[in-house]
Amino acid sequence: MSHARLLLPKPKSSSPSAWRTGPRAWGARCALLLASVSALATSRPTSRDVQAEEYVGAPFSLSTQTAKATRRVLVRATASKPLTRSAEGDAALHVVARWTPSDPSLPERPWFRISLHSDTPFPPMGDPVVLGNPGEPVVLEAGTPLFGECLVDGACEWPLAVDFEVQGNVAPGVVEVEWSVTAQAHVVDTDDLPKAFAVEISEP
Repeated sequence: MSHARLLLPKPKSSSPSAWRTGPRAWGARCALLLASVSALATSRPTSRDVQAEEYVGAPFSLSTQTAKATRRVLVRATASKPLTRSAEGDAALHVVARWTPSDPSLPERPWFRISLHSDTPFPPMGDPVVLGNPGEPVVLEAGTPLFGECLVDGACEWPLAVDFEVQGNVAPGVVEVEWSVTAQAHVVDTDDLPKAFAVEISEP
């Protein structure tokens, strides 16, 4: 069950005179208190999170001549019987990239970037990271929320895309890529975990 803490504004001074303000200030404090109580009362309960087994994708390589690649995964939440409540959660991408130049004597190193997102066109890419020395592993991570009016009606699915991009027009070479995805999900508007609720990740 989610919990919220009610925090009241503190005076700027520890002296009692800091609280001796006019009616308008007290009215503002009362309005803030009522708004906080209302938010606390209307916060939505959730079940505990259920973690999927880590999905390890097949390693692959990108060259500075073939600079982009996309992999697709499906996060799927299931229960033993249909529910009328929605599920939500989040997914995370873990990538290890290694740069192997065609000519090790050249000092140039390309940047590399990744993105994990809903499977829609024109997603934003992550910040570029300059790759390390030849063979040196560079770790990159990205994440995305799993939202939507998705009901656990036997199965709730989130199609995701994983984008990889290496800088072109630099010294020729290859980037070896290892990647994996993890995810977790819960059911909203209930404290109870549905029977046989499970989360899994696969490539469609």
